Amino acid sequence: MSGYSEAELIGEPHSIIRHPDMPKIAFKMMWDRINQAQNFIAVVKNLAKDGSYYWVVTEFEPKVDPITNEIISHTAFRKAAPQKAIDIIEPIYKKMLTIEEHGGMEASEKYLRGFLEDNNTTYDEFINKTVGNSGLFKIFFTAMKKLFS
Repeated sequence: MSGYSEAELIGEPHSIIRHPDMPKIAFKMMWDRINQAQNFIAVVKNLAKDGSYYWVVTEFEPKVDPITNEIISHTAFRKAAPQKAIDIIEPIYKKMLTIEEHGGMEASEKYLRGFLEDNNTTYDEFINKTVGNSGLFKIFFTAMKKLFS
């Protein structure tokens, strides 16, 4: 989907496909969760090699050494994002990006936390509902995790 060959991506930072429409706080939240050995699901707009873009739902999963309890690697499981999820998340990301441009990541995070509180939900509940993380979708991610973990 990205238009890059495997050889072009090996050894490169994941940010090579980071779309400028993505709020930076989304990635900070992701790394904060992963570095605490917690999974993180996000709707992500990625940048293709030719300048186009594509949306995915990605579940980031840290791999923890059972003996040392240290994170030893990370795996990302991706699926095309449902249009409904894009329609819901895109205006939120646009607002967060505007806030980041003027007030930084902290202001963007504060907006997101307020949005979630106003909707009486947590980030995980909101994302799971937005992407339809139930039924076949949840079965898909569970199967992929078992297959590739």
